[in-house]
Formats: sequence, C-alpha cells, structure tokens
Amino acid sequence: MANPVFYSSNNDKHFTPEIKGWYVQYSTESGDKGAILVDREPTNKADALEMLQAINDYEIWYVDFYAEVI
Repeated sequence: MANPVFYSSNNDKHFTPEIKGWYVQYSTESGDKGAILVDREPTNKADALEMLQAINDYEIWYVDFYAEVI
C-alpha cells in the first residue's frame, strides 16, 4: 500500500510526511493548503474538522481528506 500524498501551499509542492500517523489535508478560507498530524484516526470529516478547530478555532477550516502515513 502506497503512502498518501499531501499538498502544501507554503512550499507549492506535494509531499509525503516522514512521521507515521494520521494526517488531515486541509484548506483554509484564506487559501492556504496543508496537512496536519493529528493524534488519532478521524471517524469522519466532521470529526477531522473538530480536530482542526481544536488546534486553532479562529481559522475557518475545510477538510479535504484524511489518511494514514505508515
């Protein structure tokens, strides 16, 4: 099984993280895109959104997808 590929608008490139775990690929209202390592597997997109909001509740987040890097 291949590891997922994420996108970062800060670097304008696709990447696969080196640290194993669950990641949420996000977009923000301001146009940023990236991936954040979370502490557990999200149960659905709403759960993943709650994880992002717990990190920063001032940002408006959109969950693109979540996946595990193994």
